[in-house]
Amino acid sequence: MKGFRGAGNVRMALFDETTGLLINKWYPFGNLVSLVMTPEAEPIDVLSTDHATYGQVLDTMDDPKPAKGKISSNRFDHRTIAIAFMGEDVLKADAEATVTDEAHTASLDNALRLANGDVSAVVVTDSTAVTTYVEDTDYTISTGPGFAFVTPLSTGAITEDEALLIDYTAAAGSGYKIEGGSKPSRKIALLFDGRNQMDGTPTLLDVFQCTIKPSGGFDLMSKDPATQEYDITPILMPGKTSTYEVHVK
Repeated sequence: MKGFRGAGNVRMALFDETTGLLINKWYPFGNLVSLVMTPEAEPIDVLSTDHATYGQVLDTMDDPKPAKGKISSNRFDHRTIAIAFMGEDVLKADAEATVTDEAHTASLDNALRLANGDVSAVVVTDSTAVTTYVEDTDYTISTGPGFAFVTPLSTGAITEDEALLIDYTAAAGSGYKIEGGSKPSRKIALLFDGRNQMDGTPTLLDVFQCTIKPSGGFDLMSKDPATQEYDITPILMPGKTSTYEVHVK
């Protein structure tokens, strides 16, 4: 007999959505906070109806039910963030683009969102393109991946409801965008490579296939490092007699 205090890491692999086959590329799941597997069973009882023993158990059995699991981590990449937002992670590969005469109507001290993000070389003019306005005097710019705002200033030369033309360069796409809500769950395989800290012996959890989805929202303003919890439901694979295995010494 020995106590158990676990440490280790989890890797995940995806399943091809067309063929249903495992893609043999195993990615780190993130810094593990918890990993819980819960076997389920429903008791089936035969109860006495005799007047002397009414309600007593005469026979009983446990009817197996699907196992459930939970996993949480506090480090993320685009794959696990996509799962957290029930989305598809899409590589951004747009080429650099030059945009001219994008039309907007000024609302002083309120931001105008441009059609592209991550912009540079911004030029703001009136509708005739004769008057060119000055950044940080007539307007300000705020930009990053996926967004760009131009804010006309009430202290500058731009007037309320003035028609503006805006030229800029949109940077080439990089990184990933998450199309949130487009994939409520997905099928993955999980492998926990662990150690019992009490005696250093290995512990392996092999979930051959499971669905995974977030069990709660992703806190974008957490004061502590964000932790995301996911629900997992193991699925019986062809040729297997169980949905997961645990290997210990």
